[in-house]
Amino acid sequence: MGYLYEYSELVPGDFQREVTENAIAKMSSIHTSDEPRQFYFLEALSLLRLAIRTEEPYQSIILNQLEKDIDEIIETDSDKWATTYCAKPFFFAHSPESPLYLPIKEFVISSLENEIKTQAEDGHFILNWNCDEESAKVWKSIWTMDVLKVLYHHGMIEKEWEEKMN
Repeated sequence: MGYLYEYSELVPGDFQREVTENAIAKMSSIHTSDEPRQFYFLEALSLLRLAIRTEEPYQSIILNQLEKDIDEIIETDSDKWATTYCAKPFFFAHSPESPLYLPIKEFVISSLENEIKTQAEDGHFILNWNCDEESAKVWKSIWTMDVLKVLYHHGMIEKEWEEKMN
């Protein structure tokens, strides 16, 4: 849904507002979602993308709900970050300017430090889900670029990346 705002020039008339109001009305929390609890983070990430791209009052409504639930949404057990498909804290704070960063700052930094610590010898960052060998090649590339961007935005990798990341 957030992409309806990002590409609003392509969205007809009141459709964007109607869809957003419908999403807000049906917005669930970690306690009311039909998703299995361990996968609610995927729904929460979609809501965060919407909140970042929308305007008030929708933004505050969404962010307030996510902030209430964030401690239950993210996985804080560092032993699971590399072995279990879970919500790594940095998913919810791609930079220190992210709206949910401050409440989970210590976990965001720890999870990014863990990415560095568990980085494979060939340079890719470890996937915490299973996939076939061919898919793994693609996902390792995507995941590595995603992690590098977040590390850069948090000032945790060298400045040489600045030109490549922008």
